[in-house]
Amino acid sequence: MQLTPSPQAALTEFLAVLRRQNKSHYTTTKYAQCINAFLRATELTDLSAWQDTHVNTYLDARHDLSPHALHTHIIVIRMFAHWCLRHKLLTSDPFLDVQPPRFNDIPIYTLSIDQLNQLLDYTPDVTNQYTYMRHRCAWHLMALAGLRISEVVNLKLADITATELRIAPSKNGATRTVPLVPRCKRAIDDLLPTLRWFLRRAPLPHDWLFPSNDPANHMNKMTISTFFTHVARKLNYVNITAHSLRHTYATLILQHGANTPHIQKLLGHKHLNTTQRYLHLSTTDIQAAANLHPLAQ
Repeated sequence: MQLTPSPQAALTEFLAVLRRQNKSHYTTTKYAQCINAFLRATELTDLSAWQDTHVNTYLDARHDLSPHALHTHIIVIRMFAHWCLRHKLLTSDPFLDVQPPRFNDIPIYTLSIDQLNQLLDYTPDVTNQYTYMRHRCAWHLMALAGLRISEVVNLKLADITATELRIAPSKNGATRTVPLVPRCKRAIDDLLPTLRWFLRRAPLPHDWLFPSNDPANHMNKMTISTFFTHVARKLNYVNITAHSLRHTYATLILQHGANTPHIQKLLGHKHLNTTQRYLHLSTTDIQAAANLHPLAQ
């Protein structure tokens, strides 16, 4: 493949590759925003001139980004750089001597059990019962089954049994099954009558659990995220996003006896160190662990 060694031409081809890999419009748009922000900030017009100093300059300049957002930017830019390397648009790795923000230093926020119960029992001020029921069901799937938002919107009725959820290939490319706990099953059962109303017919196995206005397509991830953010503000939850429900799921089952390998399998992580980023131990948890030493008392 012959490419003009200009950053914009390379970026166009890189995004085209992502689309051929069935990356969502939301993902490719976000990737384009991150990489274009880097190219503008560093005034990089020739890929052959890309060095680690450009990356470090960008890291130093983006004080407007949260640590988590900056980490995301660097991951995306590094992915683009390594793609350029594989296609011989770069002669050396500009990330070789770069120290990005440590992910473990980035705070991740979770809900308490009381807050989670408050959310799952919350009735938003909406006139459309279906709108409320589908968002309530999505919250249950993230908080009580640990699903990613992308996995929630990709669920079809055929993926749901009385005891399990079949999760289509996700970030690590693997299909997995997740136990369907009773409270989560009830939320799905509560949604089905309003889904029938929305479809104007009986739901079929090939139907999406969360269809968009065009039932041939599933609901957009941003619809869930935006509505959740609106509700979180009403409930005065600070620094909580829809993805925090997945963090909360991992934290709560850890605190109640699940071991890390089991949590890894439930969350669908390929690497154990990814799972460990989700686990947040309180000072009380750490003190209790220290007291387990046989000579502690």
